[in-house]
Amino acid sequence: MVIKRLFILLLFIPQFAFSEYYVKDNKMYNDGNKVKTILINDELGSVLLDNKDVIVISNSYNASSTKTELSYIFSKLNGNILKIERINYSPECDRYYGYFLNFHNSINVEDINEIFIDSFESRYGFKDYVFFNKNDNLVLNINGHDKNIFFSTYDDKSILIINYDISSDGGVLSEKYMKCEYLNESINTSSCKDIGFVNKRSYLYTSPNSISKMYLIKGDQVIINDVRSLKNEKWYLINYKGKKEINMWIKADSVDLN
Repeated sequence: MVIKRLFILLLFIPQFAFSEYYVKDNKMYNDGNKVKTILINDELGSVLLDNKDVIVISNSYNASSTKTELSYIFSKLNGNILKIERINYSPECDRYYGYFLNFHNSINVEDINEIFIDSFESRYGFKDYVFFNKNDNLVLNINGHDKNIFFSTYDDKSILIINYDISSDGGVLSEKYMKCEYLNESINTSSCKDIGFVNKRSYLYTSPNSISKMYLIKGDQVIINDVRSLKNEKWYLINYKGKKEINMWIKADSVDLN
């Protein structure tokens, strides 16, 4: 009987061992107490969203040449930051671009300060950008703090993303480039596909091991639509948009993903 009562008690303990974070009247609370954070700012028109297992704090910044939406995503379970999403929009060129920072074992919302924010902005943010036309294509040149990247853009219904996985000490675990659908001011994450750059003159294939006379040259940008491994060799089904659109296979070692 004692064992049965103890088992029942253990079933209920997890429900009361912690108090989830929640949103009320556009404020964040934990255990009935309002959470103090520098991220919620009336001047920036902060908007809080309670979205299943996470809480999102979104702030907007408008400049003459760029509009920016900066979102901080936290776990409702412990209030730790999970992700930062920065989305930039150029009204002049009607194009979206930005970056994601995905955190592992990061800090609590109340411990975030300007030093924390500035440290990541200085390492992963964009110092400058410029759009220009090249071969009838609109190109985005992003000047980061440790890189200079040229992206061919697509349309006003997609967004170019640099996606970082961040370690507990703030370093980079992985980095990749992505193209995602962007509709109604929302990213369709299921639509995201990796972007790669051809690293040498490489022939294209109608199917793996069935070579064609077509080829791409170093620097050409492609979207990875599918991945296949055959006889210990990896292949990508790529989409390339040049003077005409191409959907063909290429050897994976011919494409750099970061």
